[in-house]
Amino acid sequence: MKFGFEVDVLVELDEAEFHAYCPALKGLHVGGQTRKEALENAHDAVIAYFRSLIEDSSPIPQGVRIVG
Repeated sequence: MKFGFEVDVLVELDEAEFHAYCPALKGLHVGGQTRKEALENAHDAVIAYFRSLIEDSSPIPQGVRIVG
């Protein structure tokens, strides 16, 4: 059985570009020229965040949903 993770990503207009962040993942903030670009950057950042947690044997933060 495979498991995955779901996190909420919020995107806000920040002056001339977009700001995306995940409330459950402390410190995860990215930007983009468009909403789509900000979401794509958030996707890549979330993957890197989880890889770091796994490599460091750190716990999964509260607010992250495990699916599968």
